[in-house]
Amino acid sequence: MFMLDHYTPKLLAIFQAKKGAAGERHRTEMNILLQSGIPIEKTREVVIRCLIDHLGEDVGALIKEFENFGDSAVNVEEELAAETMSLYLVHDEDGQVRDVGIVIEGSTVLNHLGDLSRACCYLLGLTYALDLKYPKTLKYIFEVFQKMLVEVDAGNLSTKVQRLRNNVMI
Repeated sequence: MFMLDHYTPKLLAIFQAKKGAAGERHRTEMNILLQSGIPIEKTREVVIRCLIDHLGEDVGALIKEFENFGDSAVNVEEELAAETMSLYLVHDEDGQVRDVGIVIEGSTVLNHLGDLSRACCYLLGLTYALDLKYPKTLKYIFEVFQKMLVEVDAGNLSTKVQRLRNNVMI
């Protein structure tokens, strides 16, 4: 997470400068950072969401969100049964995150992880430990996690990730 925190100011500037529909989505997501007293975990979550979108991938393909309001309990297990690899967040009626977990091959592998950035770290670790392949629809964000943030095999980057790395290094 140190490298994510290290790159955060530059990434936020890149997201802010983005034009068009993607830039609007980034600015909408980043509006929460204008409030004072935002915890670092929320900042990391915003950066991860914007980073996925910036790379042209679908945030919803990796992060599934559920709202759990008292009597209308959502059965997360049933909703995620068809997922190959994803993270889930369950929000309570106040909008606070109540649960964060990882689903692989339709089964909840880990839950109660605390925040999205920690769940991403665990997911990356699980893919290595279980020798799993990254989902094709999320290949760029996993490449950023692996090669830019963890710096494993950092010399062999795709063009898109190399461009992002160059922009962050400027």
